[in-house]
Amino acid sequence: MARKMMALLSFSLMIISLSILLNTATKVPSAEAAHVREITASNSTVWYGGEKIGNLTVGFSSQGYEPISGGLVNLTAHVAISPAAGSVLEGWLINPDIPTYYNLTLGQFVNGTLRFDQYMVNPAVYKFFVVSQEQIGDTDPRMSDIILGGSEFALRPDDIVAGSKLNLP
Repeated sequence: MARKMMALLSFSLMIISLSILLNTATKVPSAEAAHVREITASNSTVWYGGEKIGNLTVGFSSQGYEPISGGLVNLTAHVAISPAAGSVLEGWLINPDIPTYYNLTLGQFVNGTLRFDQYMVNPAVYKFFVVSQEQIGDTDPRMSDIILGGSEFALRPDDIVAGSKLNLP
């Protein structure tokens, strides 16, 4: 009798654990829920607006932490361009209202892809996603003057894949 009770208890705990795991997994934003924007080539006057060079998938999910208004930002960028010899591609979030030294680097593209996941307090301050070309070993934390393309980034209600208290403009 004790063995049957232990087996039943073990089975029940396994079902509860599996239920919690599945419930947690379903709260992660899916690619279908995120919004896709085109990344377009820059021209002599703006960071974007030329021919399509890739896609930027944007997702945002609130974690419900009070009193923080932010949450998890998920970005995936794919580009069909390559850097010049001795250079790499780097992704940035840009706030045009603040001097350039406040731009946020998202890291280096690897094989044409950049993935960025970060809990951010107020991602709505950023308005643009930009792809720059940086020299390998560059020690300047600012974005170079070689901008290859970009996209509007400003979070919109359709980017929000879970409840949010994010203050959108």
